[in-house]
Amino acid sequence: MDKHYDVLIEQEAVKLEDIKNKMEDIKRYFLSSSADFTRQWYEQQAKQLVMSNPDAATQMPSEQLRAVKDDVRHLMANSGLHVEAYLNRHSLWWHLAQNDKTYPAYLSKLPEFFSDPFKLVLGKLGAVFSKHQFIQLPEEQYGETYGHESHDFVLIEGTIQYRHAIAYPDQLTHAMQEYGILHEKAKSILQTVERLQLQKKKEQVGELWDSL
Repeated sequence: MDKHYDVLIEQEAVKLEDIKNKMEDIKRYFLSSSADFTRQWYEQQAKQLVMSNPDAATQMPSEQLRAVKDDVRHLMANSGLHVEAYLNRHSLWWHLAQNDKTYPAYLSKLPEFFSDPFKLVLGKLGAVFSKHQFIQLPEEQYGETYGHESHDFVLIEGTIQYRHAIAYPDQLTHAMQEYGILHEKAKSILQTVERLQLQKKKEQVGELWDSL
């Protein structure tokens, strides 16, 4: 009888491993799409920052403004590295480290626990403009500052974050929806395994009792 349960449990384990592999594929797609989104966001937001603060742009020496743009280009080129650093953490992904999180995604929203890591990634742009004193971050003091206090970025416990809600593109929300579906299937498999293991123990105890 034990062998029967062992076979069933092994079958469920194979199913679970297959689902985890699919979840990993979705995670890789999510990270790649996040890098694309972030790269485009850096480019668009950088131009918007300059255009919304024309006085600072005209006051800043042209070579320094060019240095700002060079740093933005470098940031764009390394968007994938920043995404990997903040969004590829095991604690965010159930298939890497089982947790009690849920993975709802709808319209332009992702699960709330992705918000802070994403804001840190986007905050890298604020660091560039702060470095060149184009903007001044709340709670941070500078000497001469060309721009006004930023309404888009904030310094929190020594790290620069984007301070607004993020409208995520469809590629990310759809990927997260697929991940959430697999997450529910994986949890169901674990429940089945627990049930089989419990039933196995009960029958083992029953057989032990009968043998006495």
